[in-house]
Amino acid sequence: MNKKIRIALPDGNGVFGTTEFWKEYFEKIGVEYVDCETDLKKFIKISNEVFPQSICLNSKYRLGRALTMAGQVDFFMFFLRDDIIANCMASIYRADWVKTYFEPKVKTIIWKKDILPTENDEKNLIELSKILTGKDNRDILKGMKIPERKLVYEYSLRRKDKNKKTIMIIGVAPFFVDPYRKSDLMDYITNKVNVLNPISLLGEKEIFDEDRTKLYKEKAIIRSIEKANSHNVVDGYMLVGDAFDMPGKYTFPKIIKYINDNTNKKILNTVIGINNIESVKKQFDMFVERI
Repeated sequence: MNKKIRIALPDGNGVFGTTEFWKEYFEKIGVEYVDCETDLKKFIKISNEVFPQSICLNSKYRLGRALTMAGQVDFFMFFLRDDIIANCMASIYRADWVKTYFEPKVKTIIWKKDILPTENDEKNLIELSKILTGKDNRDILKGMKIPERKLVYEYSLRRKDKNKKTIMIIGVAPFFVDPYRKSDLMDYITNKVNVLNPISLLGEKEIFDEDRTKLYKEKAIIRSIEKANSHNVVDGYMLVGDAFDMPGKYTFPKIIKYINDNTNKKILNTVIGINNIESVKKQFDMFVERI
């Protein structure tokens, strides 16, 4: 009897709202989906022993997960996009690091297909099946569509609860909503305020540059601030970085200057880590009282 192929998705940020789809897909083609572990402190320690210690916490979590699960699976699958601002350089590097470090023991698939439903979904899923099982499973996968990624929390330009203040969260929002992290911080925040995500406020033409290749993050975020401000739906801005977030160190000062120069809104600029969640909650409470 042939051993069943096993796969894990260490990049929790890449599967927002689509985990059940991928579980169903792998089951259909006869591949066993393995849930990732959730011990964040363990991930950081293991990652620091193998990969550069200066990388951001998001990368440490994903790389630590991969290191922890290497003996349990045959494949890792990471999610990247070729053209949208969703990818930071660290996300590209960490996928390559995993590929270099683990292969051939654990094969790494970099899913660079569009993460939104497209007319090519069935073709792409058949190709993935060939990689994993050697079979296209065409009949089983006929008509199968990848669902649109959904954030754990709804972001909207409207005020969902008129009795709550509204803030825009800029920075490492994935820290809050990664399904593997089990942090209650985003629940804590959304119970007290309405939340806006900058990128969700922009149309495609506002995200891409003229040749549709990329747009620097601060430009997109500033556009979203302009839009939110023009609709008068934001009471304050919360900028969230981590100690190793180099893009944040360069980007945040530009964003803070823009907010101060063009709005009269308050700013909470904070750094988040695995051991300071309660401290960030206190900072947040004080911030909400001020806005």
